[in-house]
Amino acid sequence: MDHGDALRADFARYYGIDLDELGASLSVSRAADLAAWLPSDAMTRVADDPMAAWTLIDVLLSCIEHDLRAWVWAHSEDGRERRNFPVALHERAREALEEDDGADDAVKMEVDQVMDFASSLVAKPENQ
Repeated sequence: MDHGDALRADFARYYGIDLDELGASLSVSRAADLAAWLPSDAMTRVADDPMAAWTLIDVLLSCIEHDLRAWVWAHSEDGRERRNFPVALHERAREALEEDDGADDAVKMEVDQVMDFASSLVAKPENQ
């Protein structure tokens, strides 16, 4: 697959390197080493696997959010009747990707939902 634009963006983001320097001040072997060790959420990896956009922190936040919704569900009528169990956000994103190859935006939206929800859980001082 051709993801030259993603690789160019990753080199600028993570290493501050312009790939136009390849062959001049940046050797091909060094560029290959750097590319091989890009982080798991780098755009080069996300281009091949959209779920790579979910970092460990994102998945852990999703699990916390899911546990909170499951606790609320357990104390609801649905919980007492054992119906409509909540699905974790990262699982919903994975299902969306399996259903539709063009669902890259669904992954980003789900990550943003987790971050917004987690931010809303932070207690605000009473004097604000």
